[in-house]
Amino acid sequence: MQSLLEDADIPVYVLGKRPGKIDFNLLYRLIKLIHQLKIDIIHSHSGCIMYAALAGRIAGVTKIIHTDHGRYFPEPKLRIFEDRIFSKFISKYVCVSRELEKYIKATVKVTPKKIITIINGVDTSSYYQYPGEVRAKLRKDNNIPVDSIVVGTVCRLIPPKNVQFLVEWMEKYHKFLKNIYLIIVGDGPQLEKLKKQADAILGQRVIFLGAKKNIADILNTFDIFTLVSTTEGTSLTILESMSTQLPVIVSDVGGNTDIIIHGKNGFLFKCNDFKSFNDCIKIILRNPFKSKEIGRLARNSIETKFSLNKVIEKYCDIYK
Repeated sequence: MQSLLEDADIPVYVLGKRPGKIDFNLLYRLIKLIHQLKIDIIHSHSGCIMYAALAGRIAGVTKIIHTDHGRYFPEPKLRIFEDRIFSKFISKYVCVSRELEKYIKATVKVTPKKIITIINGVDTSSYYQYPGEVRAKLRKDNNIPVDSIVVGTVCRLIPPKNVQFLVEWMEKYHKFLKNIYLIIVGDGPQLEKLKKQADAILGQRVIFLGAKKNIADILNTFDIFTLVSTTEGTSLTILESMSTQLPVIVSDVGGNTDIIIHGKNGFLFKCNDFKSFNDCIKIILRNPFKSKEIGRLARNSIETKFSLNKVIEKYCDIYK
């Protein structure tokens, strides 16, 4: 993100945070920078509401926006209390899904008139379906069998993303799905554990690509995209996959239900239910024409509801 902003000639200031609950030095540097740059609007994101609220108010900024991208459950009471207290000092509290909005109102108890929901958007000019020959070359470049069926996911390998469910699904069904490969893209603390789990039974049927920057290229090596999280805000990788015209299968949690209409522009399965997940896989494999139509409708959903330009317009309205 820093390099993208700098490439666009937008100044970037990186202020590192020291370990501990409150970094008073960071707070001081933020206040100083706000005065120096004569900042009118502050926009903070998940985990930064305290510093935005304190530094902004001390520096005399009254227009403070905060975007909450999702919560991890069970959630520490201290975080709920922190967000509840410091939300009193901000102007608008943006949620990225309607499910999250309900939680913020009911549990965090942010003043309802401050809350607005803006679902994430995707750049449709960057995420689209490549021609067949390009997709085949990308598979070869990533050592993925060209004639296989690829089920892929892109996420940070942490417990809420629930990737072990996918490996266990492959262990359970791989004998019946002989031509399916599972591609896992991402890094995180669970990587080595997942590799050992997969290698023990599945060998080369599960491919770990690690963290990748060229996600648009990677998505074009997939036949099916899946995200099996136990909790989710509004996942950009779901939106990017839909924009790439992939049929997507995602757990029926959080903001996923705001994006996917089951059987129309994608599939929702009951979280942690192997049969529910596998039933969605079978529908796609047995109905290639339906799968293609779902991919087309997924792209149409992005263009009409979840494009980046529409999200930018909504944030600009708040800034104005």
